[in-house]
Amino acid sequence: MAPNDDSDNRVPRLVNRADFKNWTIRLRHHLCSIDNDLWKSIEKSSHIPTQTAPDSASTYTKDSTEPYPEDNLSAEDLRKVKNDSKAYSLMCKGLPLQVLSRLDAYQTGYTCFKALKSICEGGEQLRSLKKSKLKRELELFEHINGETVHQMMNKFVHLITEMSNLGVKTDLQDLNDRLLCALPSSWKQTVTLLKHTEKFPMDLDLLIGKIEEVEIDEGSRNTDRSSSQAQYKYVVNPANTVENAFLAQDVTSAPNPNPNARLEPEVVIL
Repeated sequence: MAPNDDSDNRVPRLVNRADFKNWTIRLRHHLCSIDNDLWKSIEKSSHIPTQTAPDSASTYTKDSTEPYPEDNLSAEDLRKVKNDSKAYSLMCKGLPLQVLSRLDAYQTGYTCFKALKSICEGGEQLRSLKKSKLKRELELFEHINGETVHQMMNKFVHLITEMSNLGVKTDLQDLNDRLLCALPSSWKQTVTLLKHTEKFPMDLDLLIGKIEEVEIDEGSRNTDRSSSQAQYKYVVNPANTVENAFLAQDVTSAPNPNPNARLEPEVVIL
């Protein structure tokens, strides 16, 4: 496959409106990998040739939907016009059909992208409401009974990503404190240790990594503890004291002095 191939399967797909910011980044990298001018025509503006057609006294305008007559364009103008068309085509390949249907009126990559941004991110009032909502969610963020710590952290990262996409700036100290405060009460000792490390407050990825290390380590110890308890279970005769308890494996190896005697029920101490 050629390095500059722009087949459908390589064009980033816009999954939903919440993914618009990340999709824009992926689209920019994709277009720039083909030609830097492709992204420029999307981000800045489509190229408008300034020359006048020989048989007309009017110049081409930004609102014109008529194709430019190639015979009247310079080589440089022709290259830029074709780049605009290519950028527009590639961007549209990454959009769902239901989104494309709302953009039929926009014939250039620049105007189409600008309209798409408005659809996905909304106007200033809507963006302000979304920001307030996300800030409130961060303030109330906590662990929910039944979810694992890993699930809780994924939820936290998703919330922070949404805030970042809307341009909401958050203090690193506040993020560290909010995440640690949301951990279950059983993590109290770990939280205290993390807060007293020299690197605190720390980068969010680093903090999440340390929490995951503790979670994995605790899971391994619980597994080892369960295995140990299953291996050393005790059998106790209720008529005897605890001091007279003996290991189950000793019971099976020792001969029974009275094979006709009724066996006492087994009591397992875990």
